[in-house]
Amino acid sequence: MLLLCSDIQLNPGPVNFTICTPNILSILHPVHSAAISDLINSHHPDLLCLTETWIKPDTTPVELINCTPPCYSLLSFPRNSYANRHHPTGGSTAFLIREPFKQFSSSTQFSSFEASSVTLKLPQAKISVFIIYRSSSSTYSICDNTSLHDFNEFLSFAATTPHEFITTGDFNIHLDDPTDHLTSLFLSLLSSFTLTQHVNFPTHNRNHTLDLVISSSLFSYHLSSPLSALRLTTFQSLLNCH
Repeated sequence: MLLLCSDIQLNPGPVNFTICTPNILSILHPVHSAAISDLINSHHPDLLCLTETWIKPDTTPVELINCTPPCYSLLSFPRNSYANRHHPTGGSTAFLIREPFKQFSSSTQFSSFEASSVTLKLPQAKISVFIIYRSSSSTYSICDNTSLHDFNEFLSFAATTPHEFITTGDFNIHLDDPTDHLTSLFLSLLSSFTLTQHVNFPTHNRNHTLDLVISSSLFSYHLSSPLSALRLTTFQSLLNCH
């Protein structure tokens, strides 16, 4: 399991805001929630953007409390009932937010991916963070054109955000392969919205770049450079649990 970790620094100013993006493959699994706790203890992120939480609409409050680390609040976005009927395991996104950040959240289900967002009030500004999860084995046999249409619709909405925003998550597009048709069209779409994709290293055990961090090319924050891929032993072992 790979994590993306980036530091976002207010520019100017001394305040650091750290975001991690893990694909967790069920945060409800005790070993996986323990791995999240280890990550928090090691890196103290302010915000974790989780994909594939496998949380369902009928997940109990007790289960959610058990997988929420101390001093963090969990905002969970289960798949809608239609998607769950066709693909009962997998998907769903969530945020783990270090308290006491003030927060506002929303969720949208596109035909080819899941999208959710949270807006946090930082000491000097607001920032919105969007999570995308696009399944590698599409529930609806989605073609590239449909995915691109959905991404265009999503970015048109995100571009109306009245303050800074970042988009991250598991896009399941091979950004490492410039000859891939979907990759080429996706990068062209980002360019049309004046957006920059920052990850240029493998984020998958097969050396593909699937997990992305996207911001406006005019982003007024400072993204630490280079972004680092964290291959934590605890997370690597999770791949062998399924």
